[in-house]
Amino acid sequence: MPELPEVETVVRGLIKFVVGQQISDVDVRRADVLAGETASMFRATVRGAHITDARRRGKLIIIELDGKRSMLAHLRMTGSLTYCPPEAPLLPHTHVVFHLADGGELRFADTRRFGSLKLISSSAPQAALAIPNMGPEPLKMSARKFEGMIDAIKGSGRPVKSWLLDQAWIAGIGNIYADEILFHAGIRPGRLPGALTKTEVATLRENVIHVLRAAIRARGTTFSDYVDISGNRGGFSRHLRVYQRTGMPCLECGEAIVRTKIAGRSTHYCPRCQR
Repeated sequence: MPELPEVETVVRGLIKFVVGQQISDVDVRRADVLAGETASMFRATVRGAHITDARRRGKLIIIELDGKRSMLAHLRMTGSLTYCPPEAPLLPHTHVVFHLADGGELRFADTRRFGSLKLISSSAPQAALAIPNMGPEPLKMSARKFEGMIDAIKGSGRPVKSWLLDQAWIAGIGNIYADEILFHAGIRPGRLPGALTKTEVATLRENVIHVLRAAIRARGTTFSDYVDISGNRGGFSRHLRVYQRTGMPCLECGEAIVRTKIAGRSTHYCPRCQR
């Protein structure tokens, strides 16, 4: 957490409020959130740069700067990027503040400090982006590509949920959306890919797209820390069908939702709706 829908929501906010602006100054309040740069080096590089674009790759945010530099933001578990007026109270655990030409501020906060900011070359290969083994974007996968990926792991013995979570195969899906995707597809998370029928594979791909797009429309899911660029919580939690609903009745059939563990991750499913 945040996963693809939350990161996509933040990127869209960056495009709306921040892209096109100049960074007039930057305050680094905790240098340990900078990956590979000292505070002075980071400030010297970023100060005066224009923000030319923002995009997402999996769960990562890439903020492009002029001068052939980009900034890679990884929110991980509790990180956030918010755009605020300068008079807005500085929240606890705000580690970097970018002062923008319009007078606003882009603030990077992270309670647990697992997140990071990293300066990279805009022309760097994937390895330099620290994402050398990231799979394709799920919203851009063709049916043929998806089927081929399932075929490639049919003999692996890995449950389908474990495969959905593997960023080397598919970029951006985490625990929340893997559970929800499998519920909507009617597939139990412990099923092996080799046991899926061609129809189930097609249904799985359709619901990868359906659930992620619905979550993006709702601006992501908030349980604790995630907020969008304006500091607002995501609204998809009210649409969740199985995630963190252990013991509660299934909203489709009334059966109690079951919680188990797959690949070390809490996993939720309906034993009647999912087979």
